[in-house]
Amino acid sequence: MQSNAIADTGCTGHYINPNTPQTLIPSSPHDHPTVTLPDNSTIKATHSAALPLPHQFSREVTLAHSFPQMAQPLISIGKLCDDGFTAIFTNKKCYIVPENQIKHTHFEEQSVLTGTRNTSTKLWYFDLHHHNSAPTPSHNANTVYELKTRELVQFLHKACFSPTKHT
Repeated sequence: MQSNAIADTGCTGHYINPNTPQTLIPSSPHDHPTVTLPDNSTIKATHSAALPLPHQFSREVTLAHSFPQMAQPLISIGKLCDDGFTAIFTNKKCYIVPENQIKHTHFEEQSVLTGTRNTSTKLWYFDLHHHNSAPTPSHNANTVYELKTRELVQFLHKACFSPTKHT
């Protein structure tokens, strides 16, 4: 059995081969999709199956289609995200996390490249002409020389430990 699958942001469904762990789902041949490959050739699925994914995923998201020609199974990141999850990629790991546990505002503020998802193709796209600039670091240089007289007196009074704390 081939238990490793590629996390793929470019496929619109889970596409597996007969060696992938799966539970067959009864289906008719007209339910099996035809998939276009990067070289524009097409392949047709031979059967549908359920993947052994964690129970947090809906039953619909476990649906996969089997293609004997597929050398490596592909798991659709888009399909997982459509089920209420967020994908986080690092240089070593990929995490699939329930969306309600992620603060998207943090990513939006820190992002240097943000893509959008096309609703018809279900693929993500980056606009290479327009991107976020790197967050500008915040630096402060405070000086007492710019304080008004009243503020300066208050500053010096506090800086010289006056009034003293009772011990």
